[in-house]
Amino acid sequence: MIVGRARIGRYELERHLASGGMAEVYEARDAETRARVALKIPHDGEEIWEAERTGAALQIELSTRDARVPRVYEIGDGEERFVAMEYVEGDDLSQRLAAGPLDWREATRIAIELCGVLATARSCAADSGSSGGIVHGDIKPRNLRVLPGGGIKVLDFGIAKLLRETRAETRNLFGSVPYSSPERLDRGHVDYHSDLWSVAVVLYEMLEGRRPFRAASDPELERAIRSGPRPEPLTRDLPGAFAAVIEKAFAPALADRYASAEGLEADLRTVLDRETDATRRTSLAMNGVDAARPVQAAPAPADVDATRRTESPAIAVDPDATRRTDATRSGPDATRRAMPVATAIDEPTRRTRAFAQAGEAIAPSAGAPAAPARARPNPTSVLARARRLPWKVIALLVVVLLVVREVQGVTAASDLRASLASRPRGDAPAVWQEYQRATSGRLFAHLSGIDGAVRDWMVSRADDLLSRYRSDTPTLYESGWRAAEALLQNAAAIDPGNRRIQARLEFCRAHRLRIAARDAKPPEEAMSRYDEAVSRFERAARLWPGWGDPEVGLAEIDAYGKRDPERTAEALDRAREDGYPLFDEEERRRHFDRIRDDCRHALEQYELVPSYPGVSRHIQELRQRLAEMEGAEQGPSPLHALENFFHSLGGSP
Repeated sequence: MIVGRARIGRYELERHLASGGMAEVYEARDAETRARVALKIPHDGEEIWEAERTGAALQIELSTRDARVPRVYEIGDGEERFVAMEYVEGDDLSQRLAAGPLDWREATRIAIELCGVLATARSCAADSGSSGGIVHGDIKPRNLRVLPGGGIKVLDFGIAKLLRETRAETRNLFGSVPYSSPERLDRGHVDYHSDLWSVAVVLYEMLEGRRPFRAASDPELERAIRSGPRPEPLTRDLPGAFAAVIEKAFAPALADRYASAEGLEADLRTVLDRETDATRRTSLAMNGVDAARPVQAAPAPADVDATRRTESPAIAVDPDATRRTDATRSGPDATRRAMPVATAIDEPTRRTRAFAQAGEAIAPSAGAPAAPARARPNPTSVLARARRLPWKVIALLVVVLLVVREVQGVTAASDLRASLASRPRGDAPAVWQEYQRATSGRLFAHLSGIDGAVRDWMVSRADDLLSRYRSDTPTLYESGWRAAEALLQNAAAIDPGNRRIQARLEFCRAHRLRIAARDAKPPEEAMSRYDEAVSRFERAARLWPGWGDPEVGLAEIDAYGKRDPERTAEALDRAREDGYPLFDEEERRRHFDRIRDDCRHALEQYELVPSYPGVSRHIQELRQRLAEMEGAEQGPSPLHALENFFHSLGGSP
């Protein structure tokens, strides 16, 4: 915070507004125009200033397309660095949430507007002509200003990034952990889906007054989000459709979430419109109006008597007789003629007459003959007749029942088999239940081919998950491995002797152990889990000779867990022999350069804080690693295979 200084450039500082991890924000006046501005002054550091300057340039581009983004007036790039922006009245959403959750309608409208900003950002093109769009990168309540007259402004584009047309994501190490997606926490990469995840967190927080994921510390929160858990259930009295929206927005697998801000916005509008219409119908019903029909005008004077005759259908009073009696009255009782009949009669009398008339309607007339009583079957006689049936008839009935049961099983199995092609992976529990109902205790259902069809469906859906591990940017987390394991367990229950299914099962269990070892705190526990994971990878390789995936899993443990380049190289050589696709030399070299640059940058940062616990050890390890890399540049070494492996995982050491 600036103290004892009242001017930056041509802007006169008036008061401090906010502090952030990258900058301080002040309310200021333009000395020339006297206009009020928000002046952002970044903290020291070239990396911070570069991020702020890039974000301001992107904010200029976006603000010309969407009024919900504040305008940028000036970027000070001289000795005094600053960003002068439009000053926005109102409260930060974080201030509103400090008082508790919002009304769900207001929360929905804010989320809809936020989706609109993201949709505009995605369509933005930079001066370079790229069509990748803009990623905000730090969507959270503190960066959302709720305007006094309604609506929002999206603030702080300090870490915003431009997605190039040739690149689906960008790297960004800044950001807020509670609002970061699993992919961002796992690899430091941000893309359009990262902002959508943040919007979902903000929506949940507005609805519930709390965040969907909570932990005692940031590291524990990171591990919780990376593992792909479901958010805590909604507890407030909200429209039921919100549960489906939240479930889809926080799906563990990226492919199962909303693909665009437009999709999320459409679902939110549906919730809002549906509940608004339901509220209108309820209000009309409470006032005695049929919401399905237009409200009719009041009857003409000539129809008043007809209206009177239908006002109180629960009481069968002769309206003509009532009018004739009332016509002879005068004084205070005359007002009763203008009242409905039901109102003119006190409540006990009305109930008595209603019950009396109901009794008259039900009771038969005195002259009508009584209806004959229906004879009830005698249970004893039924059992007696059943005992007298010949045993052949009983046997025939049993056979018929068995045949009917088998036919039902075959029909159910055929229906299930026909539907499998269109069933998504999320239907796996239902598919398994339908399979068990169709085949349990039945012979011919198994002969219909349903066993192989369900087995192959389970394996295929598991392979869809496993394929994400082999991609350039792996998106398979602990929850994904667990889901794949459940699918394969069902397949193994149908075909327990299938060695390839067993190999896949061991492969999934090995990766779950690897992830558990990575998050284990005592080194001894971590190494024990790594050893168990190694044994399962080796068993998977024995069950399915020529399958390269277990060898890559072994290489990952050797590289990241045990830090053994030679064993990593051996495992990758075996994977290559099995036909596992590894990346070419040019890609390997680019990734190697990035690894080396990251190590050098980390070394520079550690040297700035020599008193921090453990820094000396980390500095020594980094220097040793850099020396190994420099030696690896001079010729082939096991590290070359390690670099290929790093790139094949899409991660960093």
